[in-house]
Amino acid sequence: MAWKGMHEMENNHDLEYKKILRSIYKWSVTKSKATPPKSELPECIKERVRWILKSHHDFPITFIGSLIFAFPDPDSEEELKKEFEFGGDTWLPISQQYKEYWKEYYSYRALLEQEVAIAIIYGLNE
Repeated sequence: MAWKGMHEMENNHDLEYKKILRSIYKWSVTKSKATPPKSELPECIKERVRWILKSHHDFPITFIGSLIFAFPDPDSEEELKKEFEFGGDTWLPISQQYKEYWKEYYSYRALLEQEVAIAIIYGLNE
């Protein structure tokens, strides 16, 4: 039984890894223009990307700031919340789903940052 659970977890990680790679590298060409990949981020991260993109319209945020606030380390939430609210906007609390995803897929953090960066620059392309 333990092996079955471990095998399922490995399969889930394989599937998530493939989704992340598609969201970074599966560009296409449409009418001679590069088309960014459709984001396959989980909804809990898409929510944060939408929130930070909306905040861009109201308050100036650097690209790095956008990346940090859209894809924060849950252990740094209080510090980041203070920084963000210092700029005059309201912080989006980190959801439980986000915390669970962060913990489960922490080893993919560098790739996920790339995926979030693409979503910030080019949109989620939903």
